[in-house]
Amino acid sequence: MARFHPDHCPFPPCPSRRGQETFTCHRKGSFLRKCDGRQVQRFLCHVCGRRFSTQSFRLDYRLHRPRVTGLVFELLVSKTTLRQIARVVGCKRATVEHRLRLLSAQAREFHRRVLAEAMARGGLDGSFQLDE
Repeated sequence: MARFHPDHCPFPPCPSRRGQETFTCHRKGSFLRKCDGRQVQRFLCHVCGRRFSTQSFRLDYRLHRPRVTGLVFELLVSKTTLRQIARVVGCKRATVEHRLRLLSAQAREFHRRVLAEAMARGGLDGSFQLDE
């Protein structure tokens, strides 16, 4: 199991999230994920007293079939329709739509971070031509 230490409590009303107190936590057990048998570390927030795990910070948090996300991503990039993706994967179209929203939010956040890092280094030089 990789050594992970959270930098904040995932519970939004926690006073440490609002800057009222300094975030501290400690390891408090672990559990095995049902879908893949992976061991997940649990933590206890000293500020609000809530328990959370490393899974709370992952894209596949609360997903019943996390393995589907990679296949859905590949099919979306291949310009496959949502209905056809649902047929290929063997799930509902609403599941594919949910994964599309998750992946698009992740991509927007990644893009925002990369642009912020580029701006911190002085911006992007040159001219650009974008296609599709």
